[in-house]
Amino acid sequence: MKRKTLIALMAVMLLVLPMAGCGGGADENGEVRTDLKVAVDCDADSLAPWDTILSTTYITRTMLFDPLFYYDTESKELKYYIAEDHQVSNDGLTYTFKLKEGIQFSDGTELTADDVVFTANQYKESYNQSVYMESVDTVTAVDDYTVEFVLKYPYSPFLIDVSNLYIASEKAFEEMGQEEFAKNPVGSGQYTLEEWKSAVSLRFVKNENYSDGDVTMDAVELVVMTDANARATALESGDVDVASIDVASVKNLETIDTLEIVECPSTKNCLISMNLTQDIFKDVKVREAISYAMNRAYIVEATQQGFATPTSIFYPSSVFGYSENVTTYDYDPEKAKELLKEAGITTPYDLGTLTCNESGSTVAEIVQQQLKEIGLDMKIQILETSTFYDQIYKANYDIAVVRIGFEADASTYDPMLTEKGIGNVNFAHYTDPELAELLDEAKATLDTDERMKLYEQVAEIVQSQVIYVPLYEYPDLWAQNANLEGEYRVNSVIEFGRFQWK
Repeated sequence: MKRKTLIALMAVMLLVLPMAGCGGGADENGEVRTDLKVAVDCDADSLAPWDTILSTTYITRTMLFDPLFYYDTESKELKYYIAEDHQVSNDGLTYTFKLKEGIQFSDGTELTADDVVFTANQYKESYNQSVYMESVDTVTAVDDYTVEFVLKYPYSPFLIDVSNLYIASEKAFEEMGQEEFAKNPVGSGQYTLEEWKSAVSLRFVKNENYSDGDVTMDAVELVVMTDANARATALESGDVDVASIDVASVKNLETIDTLEIVECPSTKNCLISMNLTQDIFKDVKVREAISYAMNRAYIVEATQQGFATPTSIFYPSSVFGYSENVTTYDYDPEKAKELLKEAGITTPYDLGTLTCNESGSTVAEIVQQQLKEIGLDMKIQILETSTFYDQIYKANYDIAVVRIGFEADASTYDPMLTEKGIGNVNFAHYTDPELAELLDEAKATLDTDERMKLYEQVAEIVQSQVIYVPLYEYPDLWAQNANLEGEYRVNSVIEFGRFQWK
């Protein structure tokens, strides 16, 4: 297998790749195929775009719905989908979007400004996606094809946030109800759902009413394979054409000439989250000790095969707000032991359970070993991905190994640090009114240099308080059939409908 490494200076760069894998692009009759099978690591949880949490749901969102536009934070350019233009008021508080006329939902009804307002309000009320609408005061349909967003305050990353709104049909939602809509929604995207076999597969067929460019694949099937080895085996045998893979699969797949690994840039990192509602973790010295106990270089070498970069800094380097001018934690087990003594901890000490999902299990084993070296004992619990996140959202854990990423602006990480993220991605259950106030100020500051200074202050608080223990940054890894070519975006936002067989 060939390896293709994609390098992006910032996190949202558009990349066009030749893909690779085994098998050919012709069917049994010698015709060029117009279908695609993709192995994914988990089932979808909900198909409503405002309920998106799991990685598979981000893929289904892109298939079923279109956004107003795609925002490239590196070039500052927009690729319009539903919108065709936008204007910003002089005070930076009002954004007006002109919509394309004649866009149809998959049921044949026309998409109008009312649908955009409806979708924006659903995001506002969403438990999972409301962060993208925090800055918005009102959303109004000026006419059938004009939408006005009025902000509560000037907000520099607004275009990044609103690009995450994937527009759904208000009429279909009202007719179907929330529960049914989440199972079989109506959008204006490239596909409609044909069949969803829970924990098995999701099959999509071309939306015949799609009007924004060619859709080259008539059907796409997402095959749920929670085991990474099973995904790699299915790709090797030709049972699937594309697969998300982990680093453990790379060594074997690289020996296959007809396959290619694609290293896609991301804004993701792997970190240790501690449940700060527990007394033991309320002492910052204990948290510092855990951070000093981590030999990050060894973790990356032993588990990531070169596809990661060790770091103890909370914000990934690809995110605006990242700074090296903050407290960092080099590997120092003796310092870790001293801090435990200062905290009054007599070792060996039973720290409870280290929880992870399957993709984090090898990292968890090393974390367990390194904690044991400073006198902290833990047993490991491996959970299915959706169960894992459900438990850590609810703070039903002691320590967890978490892999997570957001957008290319530090503001999108706010829910991990504020009260609004409690019960969701604020895994640590950490709150600090002063930090929250500083985060609000950073979001409302338009001057780039001033925003950067504020985020350095934020980052220093996060670091010095050891709210989380970052381990490494990592890209997304995919392996693909050699006869495929397609378009990739950061964090595996993929338009499978525009892939092509050669």
